[in-house]
Amino acid sequence: MEYVKFAFKVFVICLLVMIVGGYFYLVYTGELPRPNIMAIGEQIAPSLAAGGSTIGILAIGLCFLLTAIAPLIYAARSGDGFTVVVSIVSLVVCFAIMASSRTVIDMVLAAIVYFTSALISVVMYSASRVAAAIDKR
Repeated sequence: MEYVKFAFKVFVICLLVMIVGGYFYLVYTGELPRPNIMAIGEQIAPSLAAGGSTIGILAIGLCFLLTAIAPLIYAARSGDGFTVVVSIVSLVVCFAIMASSRTVIDMVLAAIVYFTSALISVVMYSASRVAAAIDKR
């Protein structure tokens, strides 16, 4: 079955290479017009008047939120209640320090607290996965 999957992947990649290569050949020979990248960019990318900045702010906010709750997700998946509590407390402390920071040292301290929380959560999650794998044997 693995050979069939591999052969299919190779076939699809070769097909894509042939299609892209054929397109570039037709553009190179002049049978197809060159794409106007500026016009495509103006049509696809939203302008600032149409809410482009709002979309950007929402995307950055979503990335920030997912980054902030990542240690909490790992702690919850580890199945250890103490790790979840430690992760919640450290995230609250991290955001409190970051909100009241006045110097760069305070920001560095908040980053250290965050990354320590993330490290503890990931180590506990990994340990629970290793323990589950050992139990299966």
